[in-house]
Amino acid sequence: MIKITTDLEKLRIKLTQVKALEIGKLSSYKEQLLAPIQKQVSSNFNNQQSGEGKKWQRLSPSTISQKKKLGFSEQPLVRTGALQNAVNALTIQPIGQGKGLQIALGGSSKVKRIAGFQQFGTKRIPSRPFLTLNVRLSELISNVIITNEIKQIKERLSK
Repeated sequence: MIKITTDLEKLRIKLTQVKALEIGKLSSYKEQLLAPIQKQVSSNFNNQQSGEGKKWQRLSPSTISQKKKLGFSEQPLVRTGALQNAVNALTIQPIGQGKGLQIALGGSSKVKRIAGFQQFGTKRIPSRPFLTLNVRLSELISNVIITNEIKQIKERLSK
C-alpha cells in the first residue's frame, strides 16, 4: 500500500500552477465565500481592527470634532456606511504567477477611492485595513477553492 500525505498549502500551491484550470470561470462557489467575507469585514468595522486582530489607530481629536459637527459617528471609517456595505462581489482571477482571490468593491468611484486610502493609508491617513481576513477564514477560502478545483479536474479527466 502506498500512502501519500500532503498539507493543504502545498496542494494549493501545486493547484495554482496547473495552467489548464480556468479559475476565472468558476463562479459556482463564489456565493459560498462572499457571505463569510462580508461577515469578516463587518466584524473588522465593529471591532475597529484588521482581520488579524491589529487595532486601528484612533481618530485624531480634530477629526472626531469635525465628525461630531457634521453629525457622523465617531467610529473610524464610518460616515454613511457606504464603505462597509461596498463589499459585494468576488473575482477569482490570475494575480502574478498564481491564481488569487480578489475582493471587489461596489459603490461609487468615490467610495472605491476612499477604500484605498483607508486600507493602505496615505501621508495623512493611517492605514486601517478593513479588507483583511483572519486565519480561519483564509483557510476556509483555500479549502473551498481547492475542493472546487479538484472537482473540476476530476470532471475533465472523466470526459
